[in-house]
Amino acid sequence: MIGQGDNPPMKLSYLGKTRKDTTSRRMIRLPGWNRVRRRCSLSFENMRQFDSPTSGCLTNGLIQLPFRQGDDAMDATYNLSGGFKPTLKRFADLDGPDFFPTPPWATFALVDNEPFRGDIWECACGDGAMSHVLEQAVPRVRSSDLYRRGYGDHGVDFLDARQKADNIITNPPYNSAEGFVRNGTRLAKRKFALLLRLAFLEGANRANTIFAKSPPSRVWVFSERITFYPAGAERKGSGTTAYAWFVWDRDAAGSTELRWFKPGYKAQYS
Repeated sequence: MIGQGDNPPMKLSYLGKTRKDTTSRRMIRLPGWNRVRRRCSLSFENMRQFDSPTSGCLTNGLIQLPFRQGDDAMDATYNLSGGFKPTLKRFADLDGPDFFPTPPWATFALVDNEPFRGDIWECACGDGAMSHVLEQAVPRVRSSDLYRRGYGDHGVDFLDARQKADNIITNPPYNSAEGFVRNGTRLAKRKFALLLRLAFLEGANRANTIFAKSPPSRVWVFSERITFYPAGAERKGSGTTAYAWFVWDRDAAGSTELRWFKPGYKAQYS
């Protein structure tokens, strides 16, 4: 059972129903959940599907957090301990609130520093947040998404796409990033740009596959932190994870260049 101990309550926030449990000593069944360990009293707030009698439990200091396999997934640590965080594990989006639009200033930083010739395909367009900025940079922008979000073509799975474009630019679901790289580098005739965590550079598997075979031409590191919010969420707090634009350029020669965006884009375009 959960021991109260001397630890302060830990808040877990999730969009949807509001319900609290501070007893810390009863069994709670939760739907298909990830695990985070901590012995403390608990306060559950805004936890969707809290009442679902499916797998998972709370016992022995084990907190199981929302994790739905496949496309039905969201990072439940988004508002852990009451502070907004960037999506450390950005699972594939739902046709619902589990969706993180890209702040416009992050896209302006890219187009201000990377020239794009020809058309652009935004292949995970969401509600069009990035597409609106790209439309100011080039005359022709195609927008699509796997889900219906009120903008662009829906039902288009980029991982299975075969249609080519001069340039492809997007912010992919985190668990699909490697698949986006594999397909995007084949389909982009000029440039392919992905907004990813800077830590995407790490990992033996990516070093032996993606970066050994098709390393990016340039990596543009943000000097300002990006905070991603689910659509409709209150905006407060700041991000704690570093992000960068990874750009594959067919006309570039040589090894990967590491570059930095100058500070000021957030203030200028927010």
